[in-house]
Amino acid sequence: MPATALKTLGNLQQQSLDALKDVQAAQYTALTSLRELATQAPALPTVAGWNELIELNATFIGKLFEQQSAYATQLVNLFTLTK
Repeated sequence: MPATALKTLGNLQQQSLDALKDVQAAQYTALTSLRELATQAPALPTVAGWNELIELNATFIGKLFEQQSAYATQLVNLFTLTK
């Protein structure tokens, strides 16, 4: 693969990582706000409630991984030279 294609792919990957970092920062900010609201609530969620939250996030991470994997495959196919 030509060096320019590798550099371009590397740049696209870095942009994807930067975008993902931005999304994670926004989610962290939202969760921080939620935590602050929870401290003002009369009662915190039960352990079962936290387990549900953990399961929800685990499901999200699985879907994110699948999406990123599919995207990586698309990029490989896009930059694979056909004969």
